[in-house]
Amino acid sequence: MWIVRYARQADLAQMLAIEAVSHNDPWSLADFGEELAGQAACCHSWVAAPVSTPSCVAGYMCFRWLVDEVYIINLAVAPCFRRRGAGMKLMNLCIRWAKAHMGTRLVLDVNRNNLSAIAFYRKSGFGAAREIAGGGLTDPLHKQFVMTLEIGD
Repeated sequence: MWIVRYARQADLAQMLAIEAVSHNDPWSLADFGEELAGQAACCHSWVAAPVSTPSCVAGYMCFRWLVDEVYIINLAVAPCFRRRGAGMKLMNLCIRWAKAHMGTRLVLDVNRNNLSAIAFYRKSGFGAAREIAGGGLTDPLHKQFVMTLEIGD
């Protein structure tokens, strides 16, 4: 069982640890700090935690609300909590949030080599829209897929 709440400063150490083992180019403390500081505007950062230990960060999601779109900029789950529902809880809540705010779609980028993430996003209803150069033209191994989930009428 999971609870989802807004991320707070006290969560940053756990978020950074999850980030370090989840991404090839991990966010810094400053990156997370900018997202947390922007919570009143378009930036939203949520954490999923076990109901039994709500101070334990199992995973997190950072997204931005842009006019009528949710752009998911970061989603990660600690290895010991993967495939146990924390990521899906975050995603389902984000989809419901977008619908409640009259959103038309959710958008995200995913490394084309991250097959488990792609499978997770497809299971959540996302489809691949197009491929982009995520690592620059000199680093073709880090190309990204832009995936979208249409939710508007």
